[in-house]
This record gives sequence, C-alpha cells and structure tokens, in this order.
Amino acid sequence: MARAFRKEGQALYRVESSSIFRADQSWLTLGVQNAIASLSAHRYWSGAPSGTPRWEILLAPPVRVMDRID
Repeated sequence: MARAFRKEGQALYRVESSSIFRADQSWLTLGVQNAIASLSAHRYWSGAPSGTPRWEILLAPPVRVMDRID
C-alpha cells in the first residue's frame, strides 16, 4: 500500500513506534458540513471502516527510523 501511495522518487522507510492508530482516510472529505461532518469525524477517530477503506497509520512520537526499504 505504501508503494502505491508514494510519489515518484520518494523513498520508503520502515519505522517503529510504541503507539499507533489506524484510521480510514475515506471519511475525510472536503466540503462536508454540519451533522455529516461530525458523523464522518466520529467514524474516522473511532477507526470504523467505510465501504471502501483507505487505511492510514498515525504514529505517536517518538518514532524511530529502522531502515530504508525502497
């Protein structure tokens, strides 16, 4: 998934963190307002999947770079 997400010429690194959070980026849409925005934010921060999830992993510091894997 990381290889598909990166832009041309960017390196990939293996990292380590003691605290992670997995969230579905599909809930983050621009231009949504009011109750829909609140519901989407709740689903994002609860880690709920959408119908077509695009997972991202958030790392809490400190984050240690282990090695370059690209």
